[in-house]
Amino acid sequence: MIRISRIKTRKPPSFNNTYPRIKSIPKSEKPVKTRSSPAYFTSAIITGGIGVASIYSFEKFKKEKLKAENTFKFWKIKNETKTSYGRYPIYEFWMKYKSEISIGLVCGIPALFYLKNSVTGFRLNRSSYSQLNAHGFINQLKKIETRRVKTSKSPIMNTCNTLRETFHRTFSHSGIIHFGLNTYLAFSLIDISLKNRNDTWDLRHTCAAIFGGLFSSSIAAKIGQLGLGFSGGVYAMLGYFYASESLNHLRFSVIFDINNEYPFGLSGFGSKWIPIETGLAILQALGMRFSPIGHIAHVSGFFYGVVVYYVFQEVYRPGYTKMVVVHKQEQLIEEINGLSK
Repeated sequence: MIRISRIKTRKPPSFNNTYPRIKSIPKSEKPVKTRSSPAYFTSAIITGGIGVASIYSFEKFKKEKLKAENTFKFWKIKNETKTSYGRYPIYEFWMKYKSEISIGLVCGIPALFYLKNSVTGFRLNRSSYSQLNAHGFINQLKKIETRRVKTSKSPIMNTCNTLRETFHRTFSHSGIIHFGLNTYLAFSLIDISLKNRNDTWDLRHTCAAIFGGLFSSSIAAKIGQLGLGFSGGVYAMLGYFYASESLNHLRFSVIFDINNEYPFGLSGFGSKWIPIETGLAILQALGMRFSPIGHIAHVSGFFYGVVVYYVFQEVYRPGYTKMVVVHKQEQLIEEINGLSK
């Protein structure tokens, strides 16, 4: 007979001492590609700062030049006056062709971007002719994003690519109607201002439009509203003329108001509509998506135009901004006292 007996079991072998534990897995040397963080705030500082600095420098130069010419005229030195004017060919060229240059920059640059996007869209997709501009815009935007990802480690390159994106968004438009409305409004304001004696169109207006558009696009993108179009530049022009009050005698109407039944002035536009649009911009900044219109860009562009006017006044009338602030405070106190009575 065969006897079966139970074999005593042993504990399973431990391999802890044989193989060392790996506490952490070493990271791969190849970096993982992730979406970079655009430098929108830096873009706003650069574009807005260049615009303000250009205006201040030009107006300072213009002030000194006029002062020198008046001195020469006082001493009746005609030859010196002519010579001093001929020393600045760039200034003379600007004063002679400022209307053509301004229209070419403010209206021509958006036209070139629209044409460029349409040609690019035609090369990519010839089947949908109604959306050629949109295809071209998206294609260029993808290229900029690709460059940004590849150079994400360099802050300088990141800023350069963000500036490219800002230019692309500011001067591109969603369609022919969007492009036509902004260009028509910009051209109308330039044409009206050129005929106005009190505040004739000059370099400060051009800088307000171009750099105001770039500044407003950067601010809107920083807050989270990635839009496109030159409406921020148009609002910068409106903000300047609202602050200067040089076009308060004119009445405007919406392009769809054929019978001109609802005219409005810049004073009412700034005091009534801008506060409403500021509220809409705040709601958009909080994440509410209720309108495709870029209210954040509109308000920031309008604010930039007002700042440009104050910079212009500070050159010729130092302390002007402080005087306006004190005057507004007195007006507010009087209104509060009137309501309390």
